Amino acid sequence: MRSLPLPARLFVWCIVLGGATLLLLMTPSIPFDEPHSLVTSIILSLVLGIIDVYRIHLPFYGAENSVSLSVGFGMVLMFGPGLACWAAAIAYFLADIYLKKPWYKALFNSANGVLFFGLAGLTYQSLYDGSAFFLGSARNISALFLAMVICLVVNTATVSIIIALLSQQSPWRVWWANNEGVLLQLLTLAPLGSLMAMVYSQTPYGLILLFLPLGALYYSLKSYEQLRGQTRYTIEALAEAVDRRDPYTFQHSQRVTEYVKKIAERLNLSPAEIESLVWAASIHDLGKIGVPEGILLKPGHLDNDEWRVVRKHSAVGTDIVARISFHPTARDIIRHHHEWFDGSGYPNGIGGDRIPLGARIVAVADAFEAMTSDRPYRPALSYQAAVAELEAGKGTQFDPAIVDTFLTILKEEPIFKPVKAKAKELA
Repeated sequence: MRSLPLPARLFVWCIVLGGATLLLLMTPSIPFDEPHSLVTSIILSLVLGIIDVYRIHLPFYGAENSVSLSVGFGMVLMFGPGLACWAAAIAYFLADIYLKKPWYKALFNSANGVLFFGLAGLTYQSLYDGSAFFLGSARNISALFLAMVICLVVNTATVSIIIALLSQQSPWRVWWANNEGVLLQLLTLAPLGSLMAMVYSQTPYGLILLFLPLGALYYSLKSYEQLRGQTRYTIEALAEAVDRRDPYTFQHSQRVTEYVKKIAERLNLSPAEIESLVWAASIHDLGKIGVPEGILLKPGHLDNDEWRVVRKHSAVGTDIVARISFHPTARDIIRHHHEWFDGSGYPNGIGGDRIPLGARIVAVADAFEAMTSDRPYRPALSYQAAVAELEAGKGTQFDPAIVDTFLTILKEEPIFKPVKAKAKELA
C-alpha cells in the first residue's frame, strides 16, 4: 500500500470507507424474515465469487473484468441492495484472496462492488412503482435503465480512475482503451442480470437456464482476449522472420520498436495509440518478405530496377496486414513510413501533416537505427554522425518536432546501443 502514490492511496481509502458506510446503512434492509431469499442469495453469492475468479484481462495496465456483474445486478433486483451488497462484498473479497491479490486491492474491489450495486439498487428502489409489473410501466423501465447505467458507470469508472492515478494518464483514456473492444459485451451484463430477476420472479429454477448465455458472454470476452494475444504473437513472429533473412538487420524491427515506443510515450499518446504504433513499428518492414535475397543482401548500391522492387515493400506489407482488425491505423503507418516530410518520399508522395503521425515517428526511428547499424554497402555511422543526419533532414525527410523529441530522449535516456553485424552470421 505504501508503494502507491499518495493520490492513489487516498482514492483507495475513499472507496473503501464509502463502501463500508453504504454497506452498514443498507444492512437493516436485509429480509431476515425470508429464509428462502436468504438461502438463494447465499447460493448466488457463491456463484458470484466463483465467476469472479475467472476474470478477463483487459488490454492495458493490468485491468480486469468479469461477467459476475450480471449475477450481482440480478441479486439487487431479486433481494434488494442490502443483501446483494453483502453478497458482493464477501464474494469479491474472497475471490481476490484466492487469486493472491494484495489486501488493499481486495478491499478496494470489495468496496467498489458495494458501491456500484448499492447505488444502482437504491436508485431503482427510489424510482420504481411497486404496484406495476416489473416492466409494466415507463417509470419502471426508466428506473431499471438508470440503475443499469449507474451500475456499469461506477464499476468501470472507479477502476479507470485508480489506474489513471497510478499511470498518470487521463481516466477517460484508460477507460476507452480498455473497454472499446468489449463495449457491446459490457452493455449486455446488466440486462442479463435483469433477465435473471424476471425469470426468478416466475420460477427460481429457471435461473439455471440463464447460466448458458452467461457462459456464452464469458466465452465471447475470453475469445477477444485470446485473439488479441494470438495476433500479437503472430505479428512478432512475422517481424522476426523478416529480420532473420538479413543478418545485417537482425532485430532491426525490435530496436525500431523500442525507439518508437519511447517517442510515443514522450508525446503522451493514448495507450491504444501507442499499442497500434508499436505493432506497426514491429512489422514496418514486413513487405520485404517479398524482396529477393539477391537484392536484399546486395553489397553494392541498387540500380533503378532493383530500387523499384524494394520500394514496393511498404505497399506489400500493407496488403499483408489489411485484414487485421484490431489496429486499422497500423496499415497506414506501414504504408507511409517512407514518405518524406517535404512530399518527395514514397509510395504516395504525400507530405507534412498528411503523413500519419505514427508513420512520421517510425520514419525517424527507422532511419536512426539503420544509420547506426552495419549494412552490406556501408559500415555503421557513429552516434554523432547519425544525429547530424537527423538534424540535417529536419523539414525535408523528417518531421522536425519528432526529430527534436527523439534527440531529447537520446540525451536523457541510455536507449542507444551500437549494433554490429556478427561475423559468424555474415560468413
